[in-house]
Amino acid sequence: MFICAICEAVSLDNLVLDYVIAAMRLEHAITRLKKDSLVITPGDRSDIIVGLLQTHQSLNYPHLSGILLSGDLQPEASIIKLIDGLYDPLPILSVPTDTYETSELVKQVHTSLVASDREKITISIHSFDDYVNLNRLEEQINTIKIEGITPKMFTYNLLQQAKSRKRHIVLPEGTEIRILQAAALLSNREIVELTLLGQPEKIAQQIEQNNIDLDISLLQIIDPATSNKIEFYAEQFYQLRKHKGATPDMVREYLLDVSYFGTMMVYGGDADGMVSGSVHTTAHTLRPALQLITTKPGYELASSVFFMCLEDRVLV
Repeated sequence: MFICAICEAVSLDNLVLDYVIAAMRLEHAITRLKKDSLVITPGDRSDIIVGLLQTHQSLNYPHLSGILLSGDLQPEASIIKLIDGLYDPLPILSVPTDTYETSELVKQVHTSLVASDREKITISIHSFDDYVNLNRLEEQINTIKIEGITPKMFTYNLLQQAKSRKRHIVLPEGTEIRILQAAALLSNREIVELTLLGQPEKIAQQIEQNNIDLDISLLQIIDPATSNKIEFYAEQFYQLRKHKGATPDMVREYLLDVSYFGTMMVYGGDADGMVSGSVHTTAHTLRPALQLITTKPGYELASSVFFMCLEDRVLV
């Protein structure tokens, strides 16, 4: 199927969950629309095209993924000019096949799932959780005798434990792309409560520029420089380190460092833990914890392990 883009200024990466043929009058067609649908309509149906664009922007109708124009027909120049001037236009494509043949070809499209399809993966996981009887599945799995544990099962068990004991984790490297991608995955799967440290506008910019599927309204963002807790943390910090020569001005300066601020959130009970080290060194991550939280009584050394999920095994 040869496809031509009518409106090239918009993203062509929208996820399509269903498709609808709009060949009837607009008032009837819009009642059949579903969320994230691709709408197939003849290219000379300007009334339908304009109506769909309005429907897409209406709060009373579902969000659409795009419009596919059949019959090798394109809208008039005035309609294209109208589309180009919209704030939030839909992707509009044109194909040479007629409406019936186009719908048959769309029906035959084979969808694939790859590691980079984070949105598809999230939807798949939610669908699995909603429709699979986990108790029955677990009963069937328990009859299978295996040696050791597979990497996927190891990861699954970790995530299930995390979801059953949901914790609040602070991520000090809040503007780092990999951290934001991980935050999106964790947030979409409701595994953990998250706080990102950094300037909110920079975090929002990174999310938009890198097309990360992260709703920042679902988590907390704190800029240490403007936080209303900085004086409270500064006093606690000073009491912990004044015997080492710390001064009030010195500790306030330290708290502008996200690693120190995040550590004080954990110390003060505002977070259960902190995860860092994507762009900060191990020393930068551990030093605040060793200075402020310290090791448990009776222990002098802090150490760690890596869990390495290989193709066929998990190594420690």
